[in-house]
Amino acid sequence: MSYKKYITLLISFIVLFISYHLLVYNLFTNKIFNLPKGYIVGDLGRMSYLVNFSILRKTEVDLNCSHFYKKNFKEQPYNVITLGDSFFNGGGGGKNPYLQDYMVKYTHLKILNILNFNPKQSPIYLIENLIKIGWFKHYKPKYLILESVTRSLTGKFDLSNKYPINTIKEMNQKIISPGYSLFTYVPTIKLINTANYKIPYYNIAYLFNNHVQKDVYKFHLKKQLFSKNKRKILFYHEGIEHASAFTHAKVQDINEKLNAISHKLKKIGIKLIFLVAVDKYDLYSPYLKEKNLPKNHFFQNFDALKKDYIFINTKKILQPYLDYNSSKSLDIFYLDDTHWTYKANDIIAKKLAKVIK
Repeated sequence: MSYKKYITLLISFIVLFISYHLLVYNLFTNKIFNLPKGYIVGDLGRMSYLVNFSILRKTEVDLNCSHFYKKNFKEQPYNVITLGDSFFNGGGGGKNPYLQDYMVKYTHLKILNILNFNPKQSPIYLIENLIKIGWFKHYKPKYLILESVTRSLTGKFDLSNKYPINTIKEMNQKIISPGYSLFTYVPTIKLINTANYKIPYYNIAYLFNNHVQKDVYKFHLKKQLFSKNKRKILFYHEGIEHASAFTHAKVQDINEKLNAISHKLKKIGIKLIFLVAVDKYDLYSPYLKEKNLPKNHFFQNFDALKKDYIFINTKKILQPYLDYNSSKSLDIFYLDDTHWTYKANDIIAKKLAKVIK
């Protein structure tokens, strides 16, 4: 090959290479990444690279009330403390992403949201640490609402990892929720990037296979339950793969640990409420066309146990809404996300408002 032909081929390759990235990036990639400030698409949309499933939404609050977090935190008594995972921390973004804001709307109580600052540490141990240093006595709550999504319960109450903190001041620096940007981060990427290859590949491959990207399954629905892609749905793999993990022995162990911490809280005048956020897969599985999928029996097994605390079964609360043949059944969860929408926040907050007196 002559030098001139080599240079011509090289330049042609570079032009095609850059043109490809320009085309894919502008038509598809920037619909998932590099979003305008304050906007988000769902975690499942980002993980799967499925552009037609991704829903651009702005994280905003149109309620005239707010729970307390880092920005508006005050040294004052609080009626309710909430402690949970991304479901209690604005995960999913969009309209009114905090369930606690709806609770304030319906109860007019002072509600403070805190975090388990180390995910390796059980929230049970964090609660024990808060009791030990007098944190609860200092802020005088009547209720502690502990929340977890079902799939995370398999290892959440392992007490082997402990990260003690000795003062209220130091504890507050760790646990007061930072607020509205915690679980809604969307990465920014450059023009030339691997996503430009993954997007065409995954969008074609998912037409022929329901499990291409290791973290995301795509299934078909018997009825319309979303405004977009009306009869299809995305699931996070752990919701399916952990479905059979909740044996009687496992849920009994969880219940015993909750009863034990509830007794300690009662001694200082606090009622424990345990709210389990139903996995998207568990809630929507009765409406799937696919057969022979694993069943999640957590709520069935857990409901039967004797509890010394208040249990909030979100599956039982939300399931009737999916049975409606109207707009009430649409978008209880986000199509492109593992999290539920403001609709579910509103529904569940109304239930909690009846419990908290």
